[in-house]
Amino acid sequence: MEPILKEIQAKHDIRHAMAIDRTVMANERTLLSYANTSLALLVPGVSFLHFTDSVILGMIGVLFIPLSLMVFFWGFVRYRKKKKVINEERKMLQQMLQSEYCSTNVEQIDG
Repeated sequence: MEPILKEIQAKHDIRHAMAIDRTVMANERTLLSYANTSLALLVPGVSFLHFTDSVILGMIGVLFIPLSLMVFFWGFVRYRKKKKVINEERKMLQQMLQSEYCSTNVEQIDG
């Protein structure tokens, strides 16, 4: 393989690895967004139950609390599924890089 092609391949591999890292961070940000939304629903729910005597606001509070738990659980499930896919992609990239560079090293030694 020519030196220029090796350099292009190495840059491509680095870009791919960095893309996976960006995806991991985006997945973590998404989980934090779900947690933020969950807290944004939980706080008014608890406040409506604790600080009001109104039946309607109490019912809204009773609805907000389980809704906030469902939002957090849904976000956590999505996070775990995406994390599994990302880890599989990372393993595939590592195997591809090892096989590519191992064969390149063998060719250089033999050549």
